[in-house]
Amino acid sequence: MKAKERKAKALLRERYERRGYVRYKDAVAKGIKRTGWEVRLYAYDRTDLRRLVAALKRLAFRPGNAYAKAPGWIVPAYGRDQVERFLDMIQPARKAELPGPPRPALDNRRAKLKRKRTGEM
Repeated sequence: MKAKERKAKALLRERYERRGYVRYKDAVAKGIKRTGWEVRLYAYDRTDLRRLVAALKRLAFRPGNAYAKAPGWIVPAYGRDQVERFLDMIQPARKAELPGPPRPALDNRRAKLKRKRTGEM
């Protein structure tokens, strides 16, 4: 892996661990409007937004249109293939070790994701 790709991966991992969000399709809740697959990353300003979009593109992700959210910007990446590849590539640290509210470990999220995909609940 090239140095620029390592830097891009490190930036994406840091942003996901700090304020990132993953939404995946819920097989049970079909009546809910938001049922797609999405990764959301937070950019603090326009310069940061350009760096984040460039990092996503360098790693062959297809970022959606960024939108303003409170003092910063949200950069989405849509699609099941992108969400799964993002989680496999980034391998985020346990959220419980980071400041803020604790989240389940990566293994638990993958198991939950697999159960939702197969319809097992």
